[in-house]
Amino acid sequence: MREASWQSDAVTFIGKTFMIKRTAKLQKQQAQVIKQIRKMHGEMGDLRDCLDLLEARAVNEGKGTYSIDEVKATLGIT
Repeated sequence: MREASWQSDAVTFIGKTFMIKRTAKLQKQQAQVIKQIRKMHGEMGDLRDCLDLLEARAVNEGKGTYSIDEVKATLGIT
């Protein structure tokens, strides 16, 4: 009976060790996924900015443009 208890304890210990390792592995994967999501969120922001620029160019196509010097003079920047 004592031997059966020891084996049961060993199985419980191995099971807990496995669960701890599994949990650590899942936490690492979760951190990687969160990092990827943050990176993609930044990329989406860049793509939205690019789309806004393209839309503005399409709306203003054929209209006059200003040189950098003209903008600086208008804003009083030297």
